[in-house]
Amino acid sequence: MWTAFAGSESTALAVLGRWPHLRSLASARTATLTAVIAEHTRDVADTPARATAIKTAARGWADFWDGHLDLDALAVDVTEHLTDLQESRARVERFTSHARQWWEQLYGDDPLILSLLGVGPATGPCIRAYFGDRSGFDSAKKAANYVGITPSNWSSGTMNQSRRAISKEGPAPLRLAFYQAGSVARTMDPQLAAFYHRLMTEHGHCHTQATIAVTRKLAERTWKTPTTGQMYELRDLEGQPVTKRVAKELIASYYTVTPKQRSQSRSHTIEANGPA
Repeated sequence: MWTAFAGSESTALAVLGRWPHLRSLASARTATLTAVIAEHTRDVADTPARATAIKTAARGWADFWDGHLDLDALAVDVTEHLTDLQESRARVERFTSHARQWWEQLYGDDPLILSLLGVGPATGPCIRAYFGDRSGFDSAKKAANYVGITPSNWSSGTMNQSRRAISKEGPAPLRLAFYQAGSVARTMDPQLAAFYHRLMTEHGHCHTQATIAVTRKLAERTWKTPTTGQMYELRDLEGQPVTKRVAKELIASYYTVTPKQRSQSRSHTIEANGPA
């Protein structure tokens, strides 16, 4: 079933929340299922095909377990697990909100942190709280590793897969803060915009992959800025300081990913990894 959901957690939660029973999901109206999928995915053109795949998978598993597993009880378990998940996430959000309020009271506005593009009054205190005085990290790379946005490596006696998903070993609130900041920074900083543009247009990265790579660079710069005591400064690709107006013009002229390029990148990702 997870394969049929194409790795989309939001789609899986929405679909199973409405059709927790395999038989009911298998017999769901394709148009209705397609609408639910479209609502919980982003720019996916194959929603009818995805709906068909989900229904086919549900029907196959229902037939496979027929007479061996109580599908009614399974549906109840699915509903209970989804409810538990929703309540757990709500608790995490509440505690995270309280933590951010404490961070703001403790650290306030850090001029050096806030000089970083994309870092605002909400993400700044979070980054400051986790990074502390930066003395816990010997290098910018170690700081990025702590955030958990570096590619994880995995190997065994017979296999070696050097490039996998990010490690996610660091604090989740810190990683989210950096991702949000990186998503904004790449629209304002010519160097980060050029890096994002190159990954999207030359290397076939999808938006999320490219943004994570930008976020990793931003995390390294975040360590460097307070460590050196120098405010973050916008620069062009030659390293020359530029104003925000000039930076915006450079990005608009040379480093904006067109809708066609995004579509091509998305097609490349789907071809390589299956539907996103």
